[in-house]
Amino acid sequence: MLDFEFIDYDGGFPNLCRGCLKFRADGKTYEGHIDLASGGSSWFDDNGDEHVEEGPWEDILDFDLFETCPELLEHKTELLKMINENVPHGCCGGCV
Repeated sequence: MLDFEFIDYDGGFPNLCRGCLKFRADGKTYEGHIDLASGGSSWFDDNGDEHVEEGPWEDILDFDLFETCPELLEHKTELLKMINENVPHGCCGGCV
């Protein structure tokens, strides 16, 4: 198991689910573009009013470091845990 330390994430409105993630794992610094899947949702009711529910990040859909550093893929669960502890939860509809 690697020891992950969060450094920075630049994803924000309107696409919190996409950004550059920077972290350290066992003393080595990594930085790469990541796409996340949110457990949140958004919808419009019958009156056309928008509703947004934020939820924890459920999956890493794409991370360029998985191609260049395949050993990180083995630690996807720990990496996602670090992301959920440090990146504000999204709604998978924040672009609305």
